[in-house]
Amino acid sequence: MRDAYHEELDKISATLVNMAGLVDEAILRATKALLESDRELAERVIVADEVIDHIQHELDATTINLIARQQPVAGDLRTLVTSLRMSADLERMGDLADHIAKVTRMRYPTCAVPSELVHIISQMGTVASEIIRTTAVVISNRDTDGALQIEKMMTKWTNFTENYLLNYSNQVGRTESRLQLM
Repeated sequence: MRDAYHEELDKISATLVNMAGLVDEAILRATKALLESDRELAERVIVADEVIDHIQHELDATTINLIARQQPVAGDLRTLVTSLRMSADLERMGDLADHIAKVTRMRYPTCAVPSELVHIISQMGTVASEIIRTTAVVISNRDTDGALQIEKMMTKWTNFTENYLLNYSNQVGRTESRLQLM
């Protein structure tokens, strides 16, 4: 009985890793579609989001069912509760990729990204992908040190994007002020 329980725990982890891979792919494709104004690629991201949503719902149902049947404690309970949170976070990342794809579709054939932001948006997509891939490794290996690395990556990401976008916003504001004076 306990072997079946541990197999179910492993299956939940494997599903999270699979979900992370799908989200990684969605973010990379959505970023590419946005930067290249590729409507066809954007449509594929939108369709793929439905798969991510379905996996999240199934994973959460499986996890809750396992908690109810087995009444896990300590480390196993933490693992299961964490899987519920992670699946929600991954699903939300998939939704954000879906939103980016919809912006691409809405602005097609025009590129939605100003030329001066193309490089930064490209970097943001790459960093997001690295965070998700690292997350998949952490889940797969149950690596608590790796989890701390993700936290550092997220802090760096937040600081980087906030500072860059704030600077860009200030530059745009100064340009608009100059135009109003003319």
